[in-house]
Amino acid sequence: AASAQSNPAPSCTMNRVQGSVPAMRRGLLVLALLWCCRLLPDFLGGVGEEEKGPPAKGEPERVEEQELDWKDLAYQRQLERIANRKRKAQPNYKETAEERKVRLRKLAMWNAAQKKGMTDVVGRAETTVDIKVGLMKPLGIEFEKYDEEPNRAWVSGIFKDGSAFKNGEIEAGDFLFSVNGKEVDGMPYEEALQNIVDAEGEINLVFKRIYSSG
Repeated sequence: AASAQSNPAPSCTMNRVQGSVPAMRRGLLVLALLWCCRLLPDFLGGVGEEEKGPPAKGEPERVEEQELDWKDLAYQRQLERIANRKRKAQPNYKETAEERKVRLRKLAMWNAAQKKGMTDVVGRAETTVDIKVGLMKPLGIEFEKYDEEPNRAWVSGIFKDGSAFKNGEIEAGDFLFSVNGKEVDGMPYEEALQNIVDAEGEINLVFKRIYSSG
C-alpha cells in the first residue's frame, strides 16, 4: 500500500517539468522580441538618411544649432556684435535701411520711456521720431488725408520710380511736418502739399513717425 501511494509522485514531478518548458520558451521569445524592438529604431534611423561627407574646400563647416549649448551661442552673438562695431567704425560705413529702422525704433522706445517716467502715466504711450530727408523731384510719394485729421498729410505709399524710394527712409504711415524749414503740419491738406509743388531743386522735408509703447 505504501509503494502504491509513492508511485504517482515522480509522474507529477515530470508533468510539472514538461509543462514549464513551453513557458520558458515563451519567455525567451518575448525577451527576444523586446530586444529586437529596442534595436529596431536605431536600425531604421539610418535608413534613407543622406550620408554627410566632409564640407567642400572653402565651405564653412556647418554646426547644428541644437548641438551648441548656451555658452557657445552667447559667444557667437558676442563675436557678431564685435564685428558689427568694427564695420560701423569704418570710414565708408553706410547705415542700412534695416539698421535705420532698428535705431529709430529704439530711439522712439527711449523717448516714450522718458515721457512715461516724467508723467508717471501707466498705459499706452505714443512718441514721434523725426525723419529728415533731402529729395529731388519726382519724389514718388503718395499722400492721403483722413477725415479725423484733415490738416495733416499722411504718406500712404512710395513709388519705385521716385527719389523717396531710392532714399529708403520714408515709410507709409509717416506724416509730413515741414517743407524747407516751414512747418506745414496743421495746415489744410492741399495748402501743405502746395509747398512741395512750389519748391525747386532739392527739397528738405521732415516727416514724423509715430511709435506706440506700453
